[in-house]
Formats: sequence, C-alpha cells, structure tokens
Amino acid sequence: MGYRPFIWAAYTTLIVVAYKVYNIDLAIPMAIPSILGTAIALFLGFRTNSAYQRWWEARKVWGEIVNNSRTLARQTLTFGLGNNDSKIRTKIIHRQIVWCWSLAHILRNVDQTKEAETYLDKEEFISLSKKDHVPNLLLLNQEYDLKTMVSIGEMDEFDIRKIDTTLKELTDSMGKCERIKNTVFPTQYSLFTLVFINIFLFLLPLGMVASLGYYSIPVQIAIGFTFGMIQSIAESMQDPFDNKPNDTPIFAISRTIERNLLEMIGKENLPEKIKAVDGVLM
Repeated sequence: MGYRPFIWAAYTTLIVVAYKVYNIDLAIPMAIPSILGTAIALFLGFRTNSAYQRWWEARKVWGEIVNNSRTLARQTLTFGLGNNDSKIRTKIIHRQIVWCWSLAHILRNVDQTKEAETYLDKEEFISLSKKDHVPNLLLLNQEYDLKTMVSIGEMDEFDIRKIDTTLKELTDSMGKCERIKNTVFPTQYSLFTLVFINIFLFLLPLGMVASLGYYSIPVQIAIGFTFGMIQSIAESMQDPFDNKPNDTPIFAISRTIERNLLEMIGKENLPEKIKAVDGVLM
C-alpha cells in the first residue's frame, strides 16, 4: 500500500485523458482533497515526531552509557588503596568494554563473540557463552570482583557504594534500551497513514484536473513523493536498534568506549575507529 509513483502517474494520466480528450467530467471540488491533505499532513507530523522521539531517546541512552563507562573506569583506577596496575582493576575495565559490545549485539540481534574472547578470561568467556542475557551477568561479575577488592583490602565499602551507583545507572540504561527495542511502535500509525495517503492521492487528481489539466500529472507525482518520503523517514527512525542505515550508531559508540577505556589503562595500539561507509555509520 506504500507510495507507487508509476501507478499514481498512470492513474492521474487516465483521469486527465478522460477529462480532456473524452470530455468525461470526473472533477470534484478541490476543497475535498485539500481538507484531507491538511489532516494527513498534521497526522504525518505527529507520527514523524513520535518516531524521532524514540530515535533520540536511544541516542541519549547510549550517551549515558558512554559517560558511565568512562566514570566506571575512572573510579576503578583511582578509588581505594591499590595501584593502577592491579590485574583485577584491568579485568573490570575489560569487562565493561565487553558489556558495551554485548549489549549492542543483543539489541541488533547479532551473534558476535570477538570482543568477549579478546577481553574476558577464558573461564568467564566459556561460562557466559552458554547464557541468555550476557550483559546482565557481566554486571553481576563486576560486583563480585568489587567485593573481592574489598576483601583483599584494595577498596573500602564507601568506594564500592559509589561504584555501585555507576553500575546501577548502567543497568538502568540497559533496561531503557530493552524497553525501546521490545516496545513495538503502534502498527495503527503506519497502517492508517498509508490508507489515508492513498485515499488522498486517489482524490487529488479529480480535484486538480479541471484547473491544471495535464499539469496534474507532475503535481500528483511531486505531492505523492513528498508524503511518501515523510512516511518512509518516520518508519526508518521508529526502531533505532534494527541494524538499518538510520539506526543509532551503537557499534561506532561501542568502539569509542573501547578506545577510551583502553587508553585510560595505558594501551597504545588502540582499535581503529569505525568509519562511515557510503554515508552510513553503524
């Protein structure tokens, strides 16, 4: 039911030929499609705004993940009595990198274990590879390691409470992403918008033919293309984690977090940034 320019161009041509050549009076008052077109424009505006709000919320949530990942790394490195070369501190930071990538893969339904194999201990990697919700378990393992740091005297309970606040914010961000991913955008928006657009495009040539004649054909194509593109833009934004060109670039963001955290623990050979391909940044 989507916009089909050739079909509507052919339909408009038939209307114009019938009116101009065969003198078949199919004209209707232009006020009828004008009123319907105005209503559709308002409806499209509301629909597009609703879709954009979902896309923008997804981007804000991943901005929070960037900030909290950096905060977690900074707290891990500077809090407590131990030194920054502690293996357990590095392990926590590596695990946070895996957490970001793992969440991104779950949201996009992509099965990828490269980062987990790279940054996790073999035992932990094998254990998590059999689990359903890896990001949630990674945060649990973070808590276990923080508790271990308390038991060996590298941190105190006050430090842990501060870091736990950061982990809670990461959990909240994970939940927000899952809510966006799992909440289906109301199908009525897409269905009825397409129905109304097609009714409008059916009536529009009948209203234009008397005054515009053959010019009705390009005008019909232009108006139909405009409405169809607005509808298409809204559909492309409404699901920001569907692995499509207009999605929130969570892979690129995850790579940025990875580079930032590795730099904080003194790594020099950082992974390459993910660059846009054909204008698309994933």
